[in-house]
Amino acid sequence: MSTYAVVVLTFNSADVYHGDLPGTAPEHIKADSHHGRLTHRHSARGSVSGRYAKADESYWRAIASHLQDDRHILLLGHGKGHSNAMIQFVAWAATHDHPLSERILGAVDADVEHLSDGEILALARDFFGDRLPRWA
Repeated sequence: MSTYAVVVLTFNSADVYHGDLPGTAPEHIKADSHHGRLTHRHSARGSVSGRYAKADESYWRAIASHLQDDRHILLLGHGKGHSNAMIQFVAWAATHDHPLSERILGAVDADVEHLSDGEILALARDFFGDRLPRWA
């Protein structure tokens, strides 16, 4: 079982950094596209229900499966309310995968689209402190 994981999460993709695997690249999980393109989620206008579109459940399950062996999980994401994939994943985990939700120790709002690997790992070190192993 890995000790630490950092997940950089958007509605389009997730990058999972495992803390006990020094020198490895993050695992990349891509959301399923509909009709060859990703769905637009940040506008309720034009929706019959007047609500924001939700991510595919299969996307949340794929992320959860990549985290099944991690004990301490930090999520990094961005957005507000319904347009924040990180918040929606936390809510999904609380409802559908309670053991996973208990291992999510934090969710940090950051400009994830523009962070380098070094900046992501620096945020993780700030959150976990000296307990976090050094990734290459």
